[in-house]
Amino acid sequence: MHKKRTSKIKKIITYLWLAIALSMIVYLIFNANLAIWKKGTYSLFRIFLLVGVASFVGAVIEYRAWTRFIVFIASPVTKFGRLPSLSAVSLITALFSQNAANTLIANSYREGDMTRREMIVSALCNSFLAMVSHSFRILLPLLSLIGMAAVWYYSFTFGVGLLMTIVFLLISRILSKRDEVKSETAKVADLEDIVLQKPQLPEKQLKKSYSWSEVFRKASMRTSTTLLRLLYITAPIYLMILFMAKSHLFDFWSKIVPDSLQEFLTPEIMTVFTARIGGLLNAAGIASEFLQSNKIENWQIVVAFMIGNVITNPIRTIRRNLPMAMGIFPKSYGLWIVLTLQSLRMVTAIIAIVVMILVYG
Repeated sequence: MHKKRTSKIKKIITYLWLAIALSMIVYLIFNANLAIWKKGTYSLFRIFLLVGVASFVGAVIEYRAWTRFIVFIASPVTKFGRLPSLSAVSLITALFSQNAANTLIANSYREGDMTRREMIVSALCNSFLAMVSHSFRILLPLLSLIGMAAVWYYSFTFGVGLLMTIVFLLISRILSKRDEVKSETAKVADLEDIVLQKPQLPEKQLKKSYSWSEVFRKASMRTSTTLLRLLYITAPIYLMILFMAKSHLFDFWSKIVPDSLQEFLTPEIMTVFTARIGGLLNAAGIASEFLQSNKIENWQIVVAFMIGNVITNPIRTIRRNLPMAMGIFPKSYGLWIVLTLQSLRMVTAIIAIVVMILVYG
């Protein structure tokens, strides 16, 4: 009876969302200009292509039991967090594409090869490696422009990200031990062996490698399910957010600067902060000019960058991270994963701003 009621509720929610999504599309048809549709179509095509290819390739790797050949690279990390071997694969994948990495673990959870805890912790860890990979693309240009300020900024960013990842893994390890103690109370003597064992591949991967015809069939079905979810969840949200951004409905964020900070931040710093909203490279280029004329210090650049992060991260989350996460992860897990990450990053950034102003201001 409970399952039938839950199924009815899911159907109602699905139909309600489809109605909302169709309303979004109809509204955009009559209000969005051609440029928005071109950009949105291109961006969505790119997203669908990357996620679709990643989902298919990931399924092939998993069903052919190839994960054992690449899992050893990240196995120490997953072993510490008591995570399955596919989590190690997703960590490596996150260096190239966070969406692809999250697709792997979300599909594994749907098929029962990964618990909810393992999926969420894996996704949280993937975010750090994806951020590191993305940051290295502009790290060298920033170093050439602002020198030590870039070192300070990225030392903090990477340090906080690494600390958060270690905490996530530690919590996962503790929860895993707690669950094992509850389920294995009659085997206390064997608990040490359980804790120290190496991460294991899913049982089906250890015992069976599917034929190529079966692999392609299963991979196609998995990819179709993932892309369908992206189509009716991610696409409408992405197009609506793009329309709102192009209509300057998010511009009010760029004007939010606490009055209490104005006495510590010079006009030069406010200029860097404003440029930061447009991107790190833009801000670094302006800051380098002020550095050469000694109108600004390294710590002030870092503070300006941090304030920029606090202001721009919510917008970036709404525009990019949230729609993708909600489309990839089942239920509302994508929402909670994104909110957890962004909340922690915002809190640590605010703490860093306050500390630096108190120390250097």
